[in-house]
Amino acid sequence: MKKIYSALVVLLLMSITTSCNNNNNQEILKITSDSTLSLTKLNLESLNDKLPKDELEKENNLDKFSKNEKEQIKLLINAKDNGINIGKSLYIMIDEVKRDYVISAIFWLDNEKKFQENFSKITNSKIVINTKKNLVYADNNVIGAIKGDMIILSQFSNHKSLMNSFSVEKKKEIDTQFYTDFWNRKAIENTIKIDQINKSLVNSADVSTWLNIEGAISSATNGYIETLAINRLLIDAGLSMNLNFEKGKVVLNTNTYLNEDLRKLVEKHYDGKKINYDILENVSVDNATTYALGYFSLDFIKHFVKEAGFESTVNNYLEFKDLTFEELASTFTGDYAFINNKVIEDKNATNQNLYSLMKNQQNSVFVLGINGKKSNKVIDIIKKELSASNGGHIFTNDNLLVFSTEEENLKLLKSNKKADNDNLEKVSNVNSYSWTSGEEFNKDLDKSEMKFKVENIISTSKMDNGNFATEFTITIDKDSDNIIHYLMGYE
Repeated sequence: MKKIYSALVVLLLMSITTSCNNNNNQEILKITSDSTLSLTKLNLESLNDKLPKDELEKENNLDKFSKNEKEQIKLLINAKDNGINIGKSLYIMIDEVKRDYVISAIFWLDNEKKFQENFSKITNSKIVINTKKNLVYADNNVIGAIKGDMIILSQFSNHKSLMNSFSVEKKKEIDTQFYTDFWNRKAIENTIKIDQINKSLVNSADVSTWLNIEGAISSATNGYIETLAINRLLIDAGLSMNLNFEKGKVVLNTNTYLNEDLRKLVEKHYDGKKINYDILENVSVDNATTYALGYFSLDFIKHFVKEAGFESTVNNYLEFKDLTFEELASTFTGDYAFINNKVIEDKNATNQNLYSLMKNQQNSVFVLGINGKKSNKVIDIIKKELSASNGGHIFTNDNLLVFSTEEENLKLLKSNKKADNDNLEKVSNVNSYSWTSGEEFNKDLDKSEMKFKVENIISTSKMDNGNFATEFTITIDKDSDNIIHYLMGYE
């Protein structure tokens, strides 16, 4: 059945290649339930315009593929002839069913005969739609169901837990009862989450996703989170992710949907808190391959730890260091910066501890804002621990705690000289910012068939009315065509 399971991925690609998307989300909401953990919508109209069809259709561009693979690719770029209604979106739904995860591909047909014939070729199996039973078969095995012109193909994920994800236990298969229950289940009625879904699954994005944070956390903890006071802050929490492929870049935007209690808490601890660029006054980023700056609220974290009932556990853990959680949290201001510089090779290193082994692989600086003399107790413990482990270099004053793998990176701090920081981008009205050059990525690209270089990767995050909004952008050195063109290996 392995080839049948891979059919979901193949069908997904097939539908992307030639489709348009003029429907709303009303039909998918009718089969979305309270146990649905996420929904992903593919805007097939925009993706259809962005794919390099001409290159895909050239025979010489398929020479590296086998005969069967060539046939499949040709089927992919002629999806409109494969029986799929190209006027509607394709959705990927993840549900929790009896403490297991089920992944479903949901789409619409306009020609059952063509779908059966061409999907049979793709999966190398005999695909049959039984209209009397409203089921879809592959070599007499149930792989899906159909209702009207809506078709669903489902499979269990491997396992829910991280530990079990590496298990060799045979994956369960979907049976006919699953599809009977699926069509008969109660549609989602939570108006807050329905509104989140409609805001998340938008036509303006190539791919958009809604994640049910409340449901995902409850599922991951097997309902334990619901026994804690902190659960009230997670009620109705959601997350959206919108991905767009553009000329010369990929842009991912995420937005949180938090309830009123949590929004008020976020606003209380983050409103007016912006990046403190002063912490880099004596730390250079001009040799950086990556740098990131931002602010995180220790008071916000303290509140969560207390609400979760973990404060005593944390204090018990810190007791052997004669510390309390309050002392640890009050040490830091929440301002931080991380810089990864170009590597300085130490060919003479002989001390084979962990630090020495990693030294040739990184040249990093980590800067934390601290609260003056209130921090002395914690700083003294940190210095003692690092000295005992030979874990790099450290600098402190009344305002900063700085770790570095290289002594050279602390030179300006120790001499109190200002860094030039000509390459430091000071972005306003954000809570965090990061920049990464394409240098390391391009080393790997040189070994691949990709015909482009990564120029940079930039992300920004800000608080907006108690919710967090993040934008993540990858920019490459070519923009004559959509970035999908280059990602697929074409010049």
